[in-house]
Amino acid sequence: MTTVDRNFRQRLESARREVEVLHLVALGATNGEIARELKMAERTVKKYCSRLYEKHGISDLSPYGKRARLATLVADRERSGTAAELDPMEKTIAKWVTSGRTNAEIGAVFGKTRWWVVSWLREIYEKTGMGNRTELALWSVAKLGGEG
Repeated sequence: MTTVDRNFRQRLESARREVEVLHLVALGATNGEIARELKMAERTVKKYCSRLYEKHGISDLSPYGKRARLATLVADRERSGTAAELDPMEKTIAKWVTSGRTNAEIGAVFGKTRWWVVSWLREIYEKTGMGNRTELALWSVAKLGGEG
């Protein structure tokens, strides 16, 4: 396995874990429950939660406020946007994002640049109401039925 493959697999696994943690936080699970469910250390769960709080700009809230805000964000995102609004190319790109690919990797699949992917992602974010890749991945799994 090459270094590039190893790095990609690590990023993919990290993105999947982050999505799993986000989903469990939204369901009201405690850090201990998340750690047991995902078979990871509680400090690792805390690290993922901190990263999620930073991404969503809610680091300054109280601990319960942060978790409640994440749950609200997930619920709002799951209600917003439908898969029918996306054209076939947008659905394909959303599934590639869900599988953990970078913009450059997705662009290479189509023989395009990463900026081509960025342009498509802007449209996808606009149509679905998602604000970042993690939210798009959650939405994609719920609406498009899984990974790319």
